[in-house]
Amino acid sequence: MKTPENVEALWDDLDNMQSQMRIGITALPPSKAKDLMNRLMEVAQPLVGKMRTAYPEAIDAFEKQHAELEEKLDRARQNIAKAKENLANVPPVEEIRKNLVPLAVALPSGLSLQFADEMRTRYVPPAPDLTLDDGPGAAWQDWSIS
Repeated sequence: MKTPENVEALWDDLDNMQSQMRIGITALPPSKAKDLMNRLMEVAQPLVGKMRTAYPEAIDAFEKQHAELEEKLDRARQNIAKAKENLANVPPVEEIRKNLVPLAVALPSGLSLQFADEMRTRYVPPAPDLTLDDGPGAAWQDWSIS
């Protein structure tokens, strides 16, 4: 939105236009249209006064918000530049794979079984003991002091 160069002149022009309209309205013969125009002018006059005071406040708030938006955009541009720089310095995929995961051929033969056993003992619950009686009549044993 383009802001006028001289806002006070704009408000003065509106005041002049309203006063000229009032002169024209008073010259009209009495009618419903004249009453409607008089009521319109009664409503419009305070609105112009409010606009005269509210417009600078609105422009200040707009400029403040615009400055905050520009700061956020600058930060976003900087973050994008950093991300592009980081992406430019990333090594090729083959090198990453080579450095992160050893090749399966280079692993000792029993290592995968050892790993599986360790995971099984660490995370798999133990098998239930078949010697215990879990029937409906044996529930009292859970609460015994043995």
